[in-house]
Amino acid sequence: MKKFNLWGEGKYLDFWSINHFLSGVVLTGWGVFFGFSLKISFVVYVALAIGWEIFEIFKGIHEYFGNKVMDVVTGIIGSLLICVFYLTDNPISFLALICLTIVYILIEVWGYVSYKMR
Repeated sequence: MKKFNLWGEGKYLDFWSINHFLSGVVLTGWGVFFGFSLKISFVVYVALAIGWEIFEIFKGIHEYFGNKVMDVVTGIIGSLLICVFYLTDNPISFLALICLTIVYILIEVWGYVSYKMR
């Protein structure tokens, strides 16, 4: 019987998808908070998300192609969520952004440690 691995690679989505989503929320949220436009914050996030997946290829990190695509897509969904909040005059609060950033960092560290222990 195969052992369950929370941080195992999924064909399309996996536990890392949560952090890709949060990365879109957090990075776009901080971009807007620091005075960049929604458009610039979104475009920079998309470039970073794609750049990260390319970086993983060069580092020899193997993932299914569908998983790489969904990593970018889930991050874009998070980024778009921030855009929707701001466009409907419901910007994310500073406290919420701090809390989401802490959650993002904690999950990122947990995932990295789990990855290194494989």
